Amino acid sequence: MIEHTYEPMLAKGIDHSNYVPRQSKKKKITDTFPKSKAGLYVDEATYWDVYYEDYDFKYEWNNGILEEKEMPILYSVFCSSWFGKILEEYLLVNPIAMLIKLDFGFRLNLPKKTRFMRG
Repeated sequence: MIEHTYEPMLAKGIDHSNYVPRQSKKKKITDTFPKSKAGLYVDEATYWDVYYEDYDFKYEWNNGILEEKEMPILYSVFCSSWFGKILEEYLLVNPIAMLIKLDFGFRLNLPKKTRFMRG
């Protein structure tokens, strides 16, 4: 049971028609997130020095233009895992190579362009 009730201070004869909310000094959440540099034209050396090991985005270099690598979908993760298991079993029986599962970059020379990709 409520024993004491108070009338709100807002309702006591105050004119609220000119009320302007106070501006918050806090940053918006969207201001704190880094923005992608996809579409930016950079040279090869800048890609390797600055953008290859970016903490927030995974970029590929396509003929001088940065492209943001998409997040994998669940199906591609399952397929990659399945293929990796088959390859591991094959290499146990036939030790002709060593399997490396780390993220690495490689240069792909195509007939009309050069592309650096992350594997």
